[in-house]
Amino acid sequence: MREDIYNVLKSRIVNLEYKPNDCLTETAIAREFEVSRTPIREIFIHLACENLVTISPGNSIRIPDINIQGLQELISYRIILEKGAARLIGMNANEDDLAALYSLRKVIDRVEVEGSVDDLINCDTQFHQILRKATHNGLLDKNLESVHLQFTRIQKLIEHKPDRIIFHLDTIIESIRKKDLERIENCLVDHVYNFVGVIKRNFELL
Repeated sequence: MREDIYNVLKSRIVNLEYKPNDCLTETAIAREFEVSRTPIREIFIHLACENLVTISPGNSIRIPDINIQGLQELISYRIILEKGAARLIGMNANEDDLAALYSLRKVIDRVEVEGSVDDLINCDTQFHQILRKATHNGLLDKNLESVHLQFTRIQKLIEHKPDRIIFHLDTIIESIRKKDLERIENCLVDHVYNFVGVIKRNFELL
């Protein structure tokens, strides 16, 4: 039950059902899900560790704003993690990971023709989920997921239609096949900077 509530709240935050700077209360959430405040408090602590909420003195709970300083730090941190992930993907990715990428490739072909912005964002999310798992490193997977959730919030906020997914996906598949660690790294970093350019234009950071 607690895991279900956590997933619902996380989805609401990432999908902007809760807007930046919205305030939440343990009492209201506990009442909604018909549970005591104790599991809700534990869930909010978990969400705070993922930077999806902030908890202030007095247990005031707020959805974080997306600010320039935090954004720059987030970008730098993600680049560092993606470079590490690229190395591990090159060394550890297996046939199951490649099969998952091939399956996603078929989905994206259809979504790019028929799908909505949200459908493409979901494909981008799956792309990163598969690659995180392909590192076969649980700690890195966990940290990257936390960062990716922040970027998904930004995608939803600016209604960005992800582009170059197929190009990067095809490059990743080929590079994993060849165990070309440097090319995997270049592809992942390029994928990040492609979106960073969109972010900067939307937040007028040029």
